[in-house]
Amino acid sequence: MTNALVLSGDFYPLDCLKETAQAYRDVCSISVDRLSNGDYKVVVQSYSDQVPANTLRNEFLNYLLNVSIEHQLGKG
Repeated sequence: MTNALVLSGDFYPLDCLKETAQAYRDVCSISVDRLSNGDYKVVVQSYSDQVPANTLRNEFLNYLLNVSIEHQLGKG
């Protein structure tokens, strides 16, 4: 199952996307393309149908949000 997302480059730094993709490498493949406006198109493709696509997408986004918040807090 595949999910395509468009995420803000202002809120989700590329390093955070890479860290999250690395954490999920055993569960799904992640491709990240930078759009002309600085945002990212992220495609999440599950290796298995055992986990519903919406659940995988939501878990990926929750992890990414946590990593991004930690990144922002670390800047201060």
